[in-house]
Amino acid sequence: MVCGLSAMFDFRSLKKEALRKPSVVDHDSFFLCRPGRNYKVNAAVSLIKARTPVLYDVGIGRDMISMINMALNRMEKRPPDVGYAIISHVHFDHCLNLIHFNRAFPNCKVILHENAFKSLMCKINQFPTEFDKNTSRIATKFWKRIIQAAYLKKRKVYVYKEDSIFELPDLKLKLIYTPGHSLGHTCLLDCTNKVLFLGDHLPFTPWLDISENSIDNMIYSLKKLLALSTNQVQYSVRNHGNLKDGWKEVYPWEEERNRFKSFLMLIQESLNKIPEILKNKPLNVHQIANLILKNKDYRNYNPIMNLFFMPPNLSWIYCYLLKLTKEKKIQYLRASKQWITV
Repeated sequence: MVCGLSAMFDFRSLKKEALRKPSVVDHDSFFLCRPGRNYKVNAAVSLIKARTPVLYDVGIGRDMISMINMALNRMEKRPPDVGYAIISHVHFDHCLNLIHFNRAFPNCKVILHENAFKSLMCKINQFPTEFDKNTSRIATKFWKRIIQAAYLKKRKVYVYKEDSIFELPDLKLKLIYTPGHSLGHTCLLDCTNKVLFLGDHLPFTPWLDISENSIDNMIYSLKKLLALSTNQVQYSVRNHGNLKDGWKEVYPWEEERNRFKSFLMLIQESLNKIPEILKNKPLNVHQIANLILKNKDYRNYNPIMNLFFMPPNLSWIYCYLLKLTKEKKIQYLRASKQWITV
């Protein structure tokens, strides 16, 4: 879920429970291809069973391509049989294997939201200079150029703008635009089997692309998913396993839906709380984070990683502050890098 090259290089000491052997799990209507690396920063890939198999995300690393091929073998399919890859968003743990797709899956067509495509083509700047590291922007642009050269210039990419129905002879899918975690994020609803693939649009996702609109986008997307009833969705699938639940990825929708409700309430509470705590004196982002965030991981962020990337949880604080500044409820004191209530 972490944006940029942190999806590939994790210099933090890895907890044992974050590591697993790469594996393929059969979930009846789809295969879940689990990464063999740190699950915090490497995403799973779903292969939806159909006459023409459909991928949701493509992952990162050749070991993931091997897992996809293993799942295809269990379906008695071959790599050329894969017809489509729907990209949830263009953080590299979800899409970097596009570099290998011309050889690995020669007939596969890519589908993604227009904002994800613009980002992949470096037409959207997701790293404001005020809050992020120059190295993030440089490295991200470099790898996006590699994807452009290796795949996008050689293949037709299908771009959608609004929520869309995508039908195959034996499968009905709905592309659901869910910005927030990333501006071009897409969730995928398998209407035939009533399975909702969430990508990184998770309850309590640790990263938001830094923008004054990200919080509003997240609220919009949460309400959109909460409108899906248990008659429409039976199970939901995360692309990153739940750290607090043995890295579990698949949940009954009623259970996950309740988590989303709590998540939305937490966002609203934080938006109300921040102007209150800034009434007495100006605070910097770390002081605000200490009062708002339950998870204090940002305090222990590896010093080497900190040279290149923002601690993911702090992205939430910056997005809260940008939204509240835009609404003129607080103001930014540039000289001291602090915020105060207007």
